[in-house]
Amino acid sequence: MKILPGADPNQILVIHTLIIDPKKLNQGIASTMINFIKEFGKSNSMVTIRLDTNFKNTPAQKLYEKHQFVFRGRTNLKSFDNKGWDDCVFYEFCLK
Repeated sequence: MKILPGADPNQILVIHTLIIDPKKLNQGIASTMINFIKEFGKSNSMVTIRLDTNFKNTPAQKLYEKHQFVFRGRTNLKSFDNKGWDDCVFYEFCLK
């Protein structure tokens, strides 16, 4: 992921895989969470928010882009069960 020039690592808010219960999709919950994360970041002097999702999760990618997150790259991350790798994409929202 591209690093925001001069960003102090203590001022980078990282959200690793924002997940919504599939039974609760299309109810605005993810947008509410993203808005909360932005406000939390601002009120805690963060300079940027970074998050990731699976490359195949296009609904999440569209949601992040709708909220002005910028695509920053793609790479493999270890899977949650540590039995393989997940193809992930990364997004960033600058607060400053």
